[in-house]
Amino acid sequence: MPTSEQFRDWLDGYRDAFERLDPASAGALFSEDVAYVESPFATPILGRSSVVAYWAMVAEVMRDVEFGFEILAVAGDVGVARVHDALTRTSSGRRVRYDGIFYCRFDADVVCAEFREWWVHDPG
Repeated sequence: MPTSEQFRDWLDGYRDAFERLDPASAGALFSEDVAYVESPFATPILGRSSVVAYWAMVAEVMRDVEFGFEILAVAGDVGVARVHDALTRTSSGRRVRYDGIFYCRFDADVVCAEFREWWVHDPG
């Protein structure tokens, strides 16, 4: 079960991996058999190696990432955070912002075993 401090450390690791667009560092945050769901209706990405491949694809379509978070709850083996980011799309050069929620269920080693994210694009 993660403490609030452990969840904050995990989110700091996520921020570091995301801002550096580093798939290997991102992969280290997730269990070997993680279920990673990148939007509410998406098919889960299963397993760490698939998450690393997904992050490698994502790293090709964005740059100049900024990421922040606010922990909303830590209960049992779950952490929930409000997250926000800004990034530049490589295809258009357009700067975009998102706000969202992370749901993270952790294993006994405080490695994320289930990850769900919901993002809303800022139309402004």
